[in-house]
Amino acid sequence: MIERAFAVLCLCLCAATARADMTPFAHDQSAHSVPEGRLQLSLFQMSRYGLTDNIELAAQPFMFIFPRIEAKARFHSQSSYHFAARVAVAYPTWFMRTLVGKGALALLPEGTHVPQALMLEPDLIATLDLAPGHELSATLGISVAPRASWRDVPQLDFPFLYARVASLWTFATYHLHVAYHGRLTEHWTLSAGVRDYLLPATAGGFSIEPWLALRLQLSASFGIEAGTMIELTRYPAGRQFHCLPYLDLIVMF
Repeated sequence: MIERAFAVLCLCLCAATARADMTPFAHDQSAHSVPEGRLQLSLFQMSRYGLTDNIELAAQPFMFIFPRIEAKARFHSQSSYHFAARVAVAYPTWFMRTLVGKGALALLPEGTHVPQALMLEPDLIATLDLAPGHELSATLGISVAPRASWRDVPQLDFPFLYARVASLWTFATYHLHVAYHGRLTEHWTLSAGVRDYLLPATAGGFSIEPWLALRLQLSASFGIEAGTMIELTRYPAGRQFHCLPYLDLIVMF
């Protein structure tokens, strides 16, 4: 029974890809944007809308928990080189307060003070088109978190979360991201990269995150992405290693 179901799924995928004639979906870490007037939705990654071919707006899928919006503008293109500026604004207070309480699901102790805060992240993105369908991008940015109170905020010693809110414990921090995206076939795209975060709340703190993803674009409007993120980090509890596999759905309108 399982073998038959698997065979049917493979036949469906082959039929879908055989009929598809599509423009590849946009990637987060790239100076390229979603085409003008197109909306790209994702379950776990940023959802994006192309105002023009050079200007893109994006929003976090879980806006009711951790609101985050972005705007990206490609300001220069010459031959195979492209440059874009991106600014993100996030409101981490709601999310941090959901982690306060008792029990195994509470990551911060009851009574923890979580101030009103914003996170501002300006980035500069450079993309090199290596060949048709293949690109290499580098992103360098900083994160600052102006807040209503400068009282100490307990450290969030939790995989993949601490690095993304590290600016709450200092004046500013930086992040660096290098990524490669390459089309293996018309329907399959391989992506790989590494992120580097500074964790100033820990002496010598850092987080290095290699990642790998494979995307199958079934049609002009639907795709599936599977990947894994690895975290090599020095948290307050010491050096740690974590791995997080994921599966995402992408829809283009």
